[in-house]
Amino acid sequence: MNKAKKTVLTVLMALLLVVTSVAGTIAYLTAKSEKVTNTFTVGKVAITLDENEVKFNNDGGDKYINDGNKRVTSNEYTRLLPGDIVAKDPTITVSEDSEDAWVFMEVTMNYNKGILLAKAVGAEKPTVEYAKVAAAALSDKTFDANAWTIRGYKKDGENITFVASYDTKLSANGKAVLFKKLHIPSNLSNEQMEALNGMKLDFFARAIQASGLADSKAAYDALYAGEGFSPAP
Repeated sequence: MNKAKKTVLTVLMALLLVVTSVAGTIAYLTAKSEKVTNTFTVGKVAITLDENEVKFNNDGGDKYINDGNKRVTSNEYTRLLPGDIVAKDPTITVSEDSEDAWVFMEVTMNYNKGILLAKAVGAEKPTVEYAKVAAAALSDKTFDANAWTIRGYKKDGENITFVASYDTKLSANGKAVLFKKLHIPSNLSNEQMEALNGMKLDFFARAIQASGLADSKAAYDALYAGEGFSPAP
């Protein structure tokens, strides 16, 4: 190869190295954002169920009265007679850290004793269509049928359970009182009173989130679906 060609080749190789070096150091404009952090916490639905502690009253009037403001989860009533009125206020309270909720009260009693009581206050049988009448009479008119709706009932062995919905959505610290007193029908005979001896009323409260449920009926349908309760007619 002659000298001139070698010189040209050397120059071309030098230029190629320069181009390659420049291409390898090209700077691009870049940018980055600040970090966005998403934190998710969950809400909850929480309730309590209690009633005022009662005491026997020797001063006439109601047989049992509230004993101060102590809240308890059970009371015992003895020496009851036809016509007696006793204090009893099953109360659902939505906890202060709870989301809004629809609440429900379940009342369970012996089926045959329930029939006896229902008939004593003019009902024919303790099913939903008569439960509201019985509740109004037995609760000494302190059951508010405008605030509560009896939604369903279920017979399970010797017992029957009624479900009542509180028809106002409750927020934190909201309360729903089923009734404030119970009235022993005055027309019960000795035999009927004996048949009622040892009767228990069990109360159980449930709640479901209010979000996404338009009213207490929708809430009942969602909460009690598939649990075997017969609907109110």
